[in-house]
Amino acid sequence: MALVLDIPDSTSLDSWYGLRGAIAAWLDRDDLTDRIPDFIRLAEARFRRDIIRTEQETTIALPGALPVDCDSVRAVYLSDTPTAALEQVSPAELRSRYSGPATGRPQVYALIADQIIIGPVSDASYTAFLTYARKIPALSSTVSTNWLLAAHPDLYLYGSLLHAEFYGWNDERLPLIKSAVDESIAEINDAGNRRRYGGGPIVARPPVREAVRGAYRR
Repeated sequence: MALVLDIPDSTSLDSWYGLRGAIAAWLDRDDLTDRIPDFIRLAEARFRRDIIRTEQETTIALPGALPVDCDSVRAVYLSDTPTAALEQVSPAELRSRYSGPATGRPQVYALIADQIIIGPVSDASYTAFLTYARKIPALSSTVSTNWLLAAHPDLYLYGSLLHAEFYGWNDERLPLIKSAVDESIAEINDAGNRRRYGGGPIVARPPVREAVRGAYRR
């Protein structure tokens, strides 16, 4: 079945246009052409929920508000003690600890809406930094690629096809494609853990809360 798209003649899985072409070729259906960007966007929504990799992380001077591309906070620390991160607490706990006029060296931080609040109020000038995980950039006609597509084009293809099959209610293929997506995400996260912690065994420690906009992820 011939399929004509308003994109370059390419199915190379290295760009937005190539991905769209590959999805169209795999689907081999001309009635889903307009829905392909939706399938990609829905796949990306799950990628942002489930994938945690060092490629997403960056460090900047501590701003007053969370950056617009912030997905979750990894650490807040002072420049003179980069190995000792400030403790992340709830807004209620921060208020309880530092409700009076006392000042001192910053010890903790909390997220209130999109603001980063430090406690106690600084008694001197400190330079602080924020390490955070960036959101996976959404592919589009103006953002032709990102680190996830460049490194794992198979996941983008499987994830988009999963939503295409769901849209068409192809019950027979859904479990197979979902399994491929689940395995790919698990393999990507496992590879990320090896990169972060090395090849040795990971020693269990008490749960560490990772600050997400409006919530805490354990």
